[in-house]
Amino acid sequence: MEVFHGHSFDTPQTLACVVCGAAALLWFYFKRQPRLRAKGLDYANQSVVVGDRFESQQGVRRRNFLNGRAGESIGFEWPETIWGFMARGIQISGNGPCLGFRRGPTTPYEWISYYEVEERIKALGAGLIQLGLRSHNDSQSFVGIFAKTSPEWVITEYATYAYNLVLVPFYDSLGAEACRSALNRLKISVLICGTVKSFEPLLHGTDGLSRLKTVIFLEEVTEEARQKYADLGLKVLTLGEVENLGRKYPAEVNPPKKEDLAILMFTSGTTGEPKAAMLTHETVAQAIAHVDEGLLPTRLDSKTTSIAYLPLAHIMERIVEMSVFVRGGRVGFNSNGIPRLVDDIQELKPDLVVLVPRILYRIYGKMTEAARQSPLKRAVLNLAIFFKSLEMKYGIYRRDSIWDKLVFGKLQDSLGGNVRICATGSAPLDPHMTNAMRAALGCYIFEVYGQTETAGVITGTLAGDAMAGHAGAPAIGMEVKLVDVPELGYLACQAQGEVCARGPHVMKGYYGMPSETAETIDQEGFVHTGDIGQWIKGGRLKIIDRKKYIFKLSQGEYVAPEKLENDFLTSSLFAQIFIDGSSLYPFTVALVHPNMEHPLLKETMPNGGGDYSRQASVQAILLKELETVGKSKGISSFQIPKKIYILPQAFSVENGFMTPTQKMKRAVVRKAFKEQLDAMYKNVSLFD
Repeated sequence: MEVFHGHSFDTPQTLACVVCGAAALLWFYFKRQPRLRAKGLDYANQSVVVGDRFESQQGVRRRNFLNGRAGESIGFEWPETIWGFMARGIQISGNGPCLGFRRGPTTPYEWISYYEVEERIKALGAGLIQLGLRSHNDSQSFVGIFAKTSPEWVITEYATYAYNLVLVPFYDSLGAEACRSALNRLKISVLICGTVKSFEPLLHGTDGLSRLKTVIFLEEVTEEARQKYADLGLKVLTLGEVENLGRKYPAEVNPPKKEDLAILMFTSGTTGEPKAAMLTHETVAQAIAHVDEGLLPTRLDSKTTSIAYLPLAHIMERIVEMSVFVRGGRVGFNSNGIPRLVDDIQELKPDLVVLVPRILYRIYGKMTEAARQSPLKRAVLNLAIFFKSLEMKYGIYRRDSIWDKLVFGKLQDSLGGNVRICATGSAPLDPHMTNAMRAALGCYIFEVYGQTETAGVITGTLAGDAMAGHAGAPAIGMEVKLVDVPELGYLACQAQGEVCARGPHVMKGYYGMPSETAETIDQEGFVHTGDIGQWIKGGRLKIIDRKKYIFKLSQGEYVAPEKLENDFLTSSLFAQIFIDGSSLYPFTVALVHPNMEHPLLKETMPNGGGDYSRQASVQAILLKELETVGKSKGISSFQIPKKIYILPQAFSVENGFMTPTQKMKRAVVRKAFKEQLDAMYKNVSLFD
């Protein structure tokens, strides 16, 4: 061996010293790195069975604490009402930035301060009172809103809270008929609408809008449109005009009590008659508190910046925003939909982002697609993920390692280079993808599981929990149990079953629908989610199936399509996939929208033109990839689609096939593509 200064390194004693020294340096390095861990929470046993293990024949689980209690405080008194979140933000930040927007694709963000937001909230709230609205927790207090995510949406929202009115947000994807039905059933007299164009479809129906008296537009309205609506008995105003009315006739803020109704929120993905979940101020405030408990180690403060792009009619976006507002942080708004999102993020440089599974899969697909171009790139990527995963096991999440500089820097810069907190929900994530994205982004990805009926929160992952592929443990105060679903082979005694939850986040019921409420909330107060869960290592909950989205093949095997779709979407060849089956046949089929930017498909169609849905070569590539992914994931052969129909156009909210939270409307897709699905079974024997 090499000799330095007359000393040889080939003696056992010297080698032992070198090894011990290296180990000590490694220990010292890890010791000095900041760790993302929540104090007082038991990571090894995140939930425990409480009471009688066989209460209602199922074990009920709650969050587990070290020494029986949480060990870290938020440092201030948590608001009891939603208005309290904004009121505290105003108190902290005052003239500091609150809501940001861009006037054009190349312009910087402009900011509305907390004091300006407060002034507009009071003006708008007083104006709404002048229009005859009253705080009675009935239809006289209901304010409908049908608009895209914007600063004006937030100002409207908090104006209703400040004056103890009830906000009723409408989804685009509910459809005109369902929106019209809900407006009439809830007897809504005032509707705030984004544009004249979006309001027009609500007028064309057999019932009309029998209860609506006033429409408030976020855009300017022509005299022609005003006269048209006046002829229909509707008063037309702009948001600015209502604010000016409130400035002319000011009214004191009428803060709500915690038990007052705050929101009537329609369940996402609703078909038929919309169901409006009744959420009180206390229900939402508690849900946010328990999400915040998971985010606590990340230290949100008045410098925190978030970007809003998801529909605000969805609870998840608003929970994150409220966690920012309560600390006086700022929220910038997406300027023009998903196509502009990356540009907006690069300009805003947020440190807190919400990335729905579809976007995470898309980012992951682009990263792995680039690595596929050569064995060397693939090896370096895998090595980078491996070494950063080692750090993550110790709760170390950072963006300044050698791997960040060599491998992940460009990806991090594409998201503004400042992201330290990422939240996601609405669908389970593939564990390998989650681990890779945590490494690549250099931040922890929090998974929150919940439904509209539970104010968006049932469980959540703990900050720094390195294990991926689960939805975490019950939120503080929530109780979760699994109930037998024998027809699908799921039994609670085997730690599997339908997820049921009760606690402070649970809705009061569906407004005006007692029978539907009784079907969802049982006599013990548990909400039956329709999701199939499994308790795994450490008392974590994993969502493994949907009770409703199950079909049986001819050989008697059940298939859960959503889980399979998530598995196949880990391949960058697929942008979207819909798997279906029939009880008459022994195999599945699929509708596929390919990623035509993938090198394999670009080579097949070098000009990027033509109808690739009819190209046999593209079909062959996609079918082979389904087989390859299926085998690598251990998917049974009967679950791997044997035939596919290639979609020339992606499913979207605009064409009616996706909910605003990017969930596929399975019944709508199946009905629209019935002919194509049926055609894939032609000339196939029932006994094949």
